Amino acid sequence: MRKALYLTLLFLLKLPYLDVESYSGLTAGEWNGSGFTTMAAGRAPDRRIGIVALSPSGDTLGYRMSGSIPNSVISPYYEEQEYHLLWGNVQGHLNAPAAVQWDTTKPTALLLYALPNGNTIEQTFGKRRRPEEDWHFDIQHIGAQTRYLRSLPLPYNLVTVYLATEERSWPAWKKRHRDYIERIQSVVDSLLILFRDHRPFLILSGHSGGGRFILSYLEAAPQIPSCVQRIGFLDSNYGYEDAVGEKLALWLQSSTPHVLTVMAYNDSVALYQGKPLVSERGGTWYRSRWMYRDLSRYFQFRAEEDSAFLRYFALKGRIQFLLKKNPNRGIYHTEQVERNGLIHSLLAGTELENCGYRYFGARVYDDWIHSDLPELPAPAIPPRSPQALGGSAFIAKVTSMSFTDREAAIYDELASGNMPDFLRRWVWLSFRGEDAAGKMHTCFIQVMPDYFAIGSDDDFCRMPMGPVTAQKLADLFGALLPTRKLVDLIYEKAVVKLAPVPYFPVGDANERPQQFLRHQCDIESQRLAVGGFFGELTAGIKKDVILSSKITDPARSHHVVIYGWHRLNGEPIQPVSNIHRDHYVDYSHGIRFMNRYFILDGEVADLLAVFKDPVLYKLVSDEKDLVGRY
Repeated sequence: MRKALYLTLLFLLKLPYLDVESYSGLTAGEWNGSGFTTMAAGRAPDRRIGIVALSPSGDTLGYRMSGSIPNSVISPYYEEQEYHLLWGNVQGHLNAPAAVQWDTTKPTALLLYALPNGNTIEQTFGKRRRPEEDWHFDIQHIGAQTRYLRSLPLPYNLVTVYLATEERSWPAWKKRHRDYIERIQSVVDSLLILFRDHRPFLILSGHSGGGRFILSYLEAAPQIPSCVQRIGFLDSNYGYEDAVGEKLALWLQSSTPHVLTVMAYNDSVALYQGKPLVSERGGTWYRSRWMYRDLSRYFQFRAEEDSAFLRYFALKGRIQFLLKKNPNRGIYHTEQVERNGLIHSLLAGTELENCGYRYFGARVYDDWIHSDLPELPAPAIPPRSPQALGGSAFIAKVTSMSFTDREAAIYDELASGNMPDFLRRWVWLSFRGEDAAGKMHTCFIQVMPDYFAIGSDDDFCRMPMGPVTAQKLADLFGALLPTRKLVDLIYEKAVVKLAPVPYFPVGDANERPQQFLRHQCDIESQRLAVGGFFGELTAGIKKDVILSSKITDPARSHHVVIYGWHRLNGEPIQPVSNIHRDHYVDYSHGIRFMNRYFILDGEVADLLAVFKDPVLYKLVSDEKDLVGRY
């Protein structure tokens, strides 16, 4: 019996690594032929994507999702949730919808998309290609086609997993590994375990050599697992053989949700530089007709033909062969995917088939293709020392200190990087806003997922502090405190929303470190009760120290401005107030930073400059004369 697969989360370039010791001692793994062996943490090339390494060992590890994927990185594009997976020399890129779009009442479709020969994950995902960039970025657009599909009323949450090999070829990878069946089973099983609490089912798809992944998985068992609900060969069934046909027939007969789509073109006559592209029997045209003949023994097909296509349908559209003729002897290999191929393979046989799109018609997903965003300067937060104090030890240290000494100690700890790792995984938030002239703009900002805390992931305390100390840290890190408008945006976008926990004032008890720790414990109890994870955007637990024109109120100089502490109905307990002196701090105050730089209409902009702009300020503040620092 195959062992269940453990999940270990690491992080990538310009993001901190996850301390695997704090996650049940799990370690990353490398395939050694019979299992995974421990290996050192590595880095991935894309700073926006986390890394996951999978390792079988003993009991199963699943993890719960409540609309968000724990420890994923939030993409600046549509706030999608992403991370990278590793199984030895097989890698995957997991792309899930934004947490706020996740419908926990629906099952989860895991679309396993096996990459075509020669393509990278980034090229297969696609983007708006600049003239100097590789043409491969503009031939499949699986990312944009997925987004188009998510915009439809699908009866499931759609998660796409891009699967690639070190060789950039699934056929070459198969030849290299005699145990390819076991390896592919492990990949698929691990993904089902990962989403096991969300009623997962599988959609198998792939282009070109990616069909070898599908066929190898179908080869793995006497019958195709019932969790596979849809299979789409996008000009990719080069390796088809008779034994697969019988399995497909039994699978299609076993359940009405099972759907098979096969797309191919007449590559047997295609010419490349005047020479045949494939042998007469070596391409998908021959293999698709072979597959059709095999399935014709089990099903009654209806044929349609016009000048462009041969089409065969059975089981009320649950089986579709779409075979493009080729009188011009051209090459249509990638066009079958690009021209809504993936979209049709997921909608074929449903009520949404051919609604608003046509297979091999004009691309309907262009509005969902993203352009590369420029990189923002990363906040300059140093790494945490292994010898740094934990949160409880720090509270004990500062319990008897004066306010001035305590603030100095807070600054020293945070300036040296003594904060939990999960606070370093800043979250992207996107929004559309109107400036003071009525013009709409698209903005992307980066914010901390939670409030500043001292300690490690295992032992930390969210730490209230005065605005002067917060400002010194903001200057040091290249960050800013939020405005009232952005505090509301953060609450709106938060994945984890917790009810405020207020304490009745008794003397100065609420201003003492013991009360900070008590509040920490109450917040953590709430977070655990609702299944919240570290690193998820969390709100409702503190009042924010904010930037405001009230900072320079002549009637109240040297005061702190606070706002927020939203109830679950979205209403803040604390209106904008500067009633307290800047040396007043109690358990309810929180410090959350955002990156000083943000993306405005595709270009990097400085928030401090925008605060002063008489037109643009309205995008991020409702105060025209906002003060950008204490």
